[in-house]
Amino acid sequence: MYYKNLLLALSFFIISTISFAQTTQGLEYLIERKDFQTKLLHEGKAPQPYEKFDENREDIILVNYESDGKKLKGLVETSNIEKDKKKPVLVYLHGGFALGYQDILDCQPFIDAGFIVFAPTYRGENGNDGNFEFFLGEVDDAKAAINWVAKQEYANADSVFVFGHSIGGTISSLLSLHVDVPINLSASNAGFYTIGDLESFEKEGVKTFDYSDEKESTFRIPYMAFHYMQRNHTVYMGEDDNFDYWSTNIKKMYEQADVVTLLEMKKVKGNHFTSLKPSMELFIEKIKIGEENKNSDEAKEEKVVVDDNFVEGVQLYQKAKTFYDDENFQEAIPYLEEAAKKGHEGAQFDLGYLYKEGKGTKRDNEKSLFWFKEAAKQENAMAQMAVASIYLIDKNYNEGFKWTKLAAQQGVVEAQYYVGMMYLEGKGTTKNYTEAIKWHKEAIKNNHVEAMFSLGVLYAQGIGVKKNKDEAFRLMNTAYKINPNIPEHAYYLGVMYMYGDGVERNPDTAISLMQKAARKGFKPAQEHLKDIDKTW
Repeated sequence: MYYKNLLLALSFFIISTISFAQTTQGLEYLIERKDFQTKLLHEGKAPQPYEKFDENREDIILVNYESDGKKLKGLVETSNIEKDKKKPVLVYLHGGFALGYQDILDCQPFIDAGFIVFAPTYRGENGNDGNFEFFLGEVDDAKAAINWVAKQEYANADSVFVFGHSIGGTISSLLSLHVDVPINLSASNAGFYTIGDLESFEKEGVKTFDYSDEKESTFRIPYMAFHYMQRNHTVYMGEDDNFDYWSTNIKKMYEQADVVTLLEMKKVKGNHFTSLKPSMELFIEKIKIGEENKNSDEAKEEKVVVDDNFVEGVQLYQKAKTFYDDENFQEAIPYLEEAAKKGHEGAQFDLGYLYKEGKGTKRDNEKSLFWFKEAAKQENAMAQMAVASIYLIDKNYNEGFKWTKLAAQQGVVEAQYYVGMMYLEGKGTTKNYTEAIKWHKEAIKNNHVEAMFSLGVLYAQGIGVKKNKDEAFRLMNTAYKINPNIPEHAYYLGVMYMYGDGVERNPDTAISLMQKAARKGFKPAQEHLKDIDKTW
């Protein structure tokens, strides 16, 4: 009976205290990642020796690009560059913590396929300015590098592809979470790491950042943020490089799907290193198939007429971005407003954000809603989420539900979860358990931890589904494994271990989980431990 009451309390906690009055996490990830300032525990260079580059070495030239005011190096393989011709570009994100000439040589399959290969270095490595940030600032550098090469006279800006190996594979995966970079298609060979893996890469006694800080970790570890992916990304992994481990654990997150919607995993022969070449060859084939389909579709399309307003809007937005990217928001706003009036949805969204946050101008919720709505009308999914969040903050659940569902139908994972919760509670719509379960499962296909845990609760109670404590434990346990930093998840999983529901009873594991939640300030865990005379 005590456990049943706790499950009821859990259900009430998840369903009734879900913060509909908060900006959705999908929108928050993109905004918070941009504004996030890491707290480096150790300021220093990348933990790997590097070779000095020549200005020119055969067909490889040394170039420089800028990122966050830092001058960074890169290598371009030039054998496929032809005067007055724009060619496809492959941006190669190297393995390890330093770029070398061997990395370019490893890219021979891309060179043979006609790509111009560009390999950037990042802050803190290869003698560059800045500090090693372990998958944070380095992602910003990779974005800057891609934007730089796309503007070069030899580059076809519509055919920029990204491939990363090992450490570079992680960076390539993280880039799939960003929309403000001209990537046609991306992939990686390996590059899945846990927090423990990162710690093992550090020198003894050195920690680059606080591994226990959820935000510090989420912004650095791809598997903790798969549900935020903005574009398809393929991970090729050697059969002798833990493919089965990662594939199995990802599959466990779903009932029917084998892979995450926007993440595709492919097994190749070899280990961490020998799988590199076959992975490149498979990615080249994928690119070719995509280009053939694209050309076929374009041949069927009628000619698109672009009006002057659109062109002027793009030009104004580009001017605005030169100020915006330097955080000179006050100077950016006039250009954004002109571009927004001409229908540029990016400008409309940025204006909505600036008015919402009061950056470069006074906070103005009315103008923020107006511009977010203008972008949302153009089927900008993140703008739809922003509009939804504003209405939900004002407790206008009918409008909040309407805009959230529009974003959910476009595949925004957070929106899918919130729609499920709103159907479950009957906020802004009629209570409908069938729809609630459906949208929970859609979010789970994209690794949404809260949806997993919430659906586990529904299985535990038999709400909208047949009661199944084994399935409840599986979902809640998987959610905890993906993100062990949510204290209420740790506590209620501990309760299941304590009473043997869906899992063999294990009081030691139960108490350990409850203590972890209690140390994070979760009061039900603290009170439960007091009741059984345990400390934390």
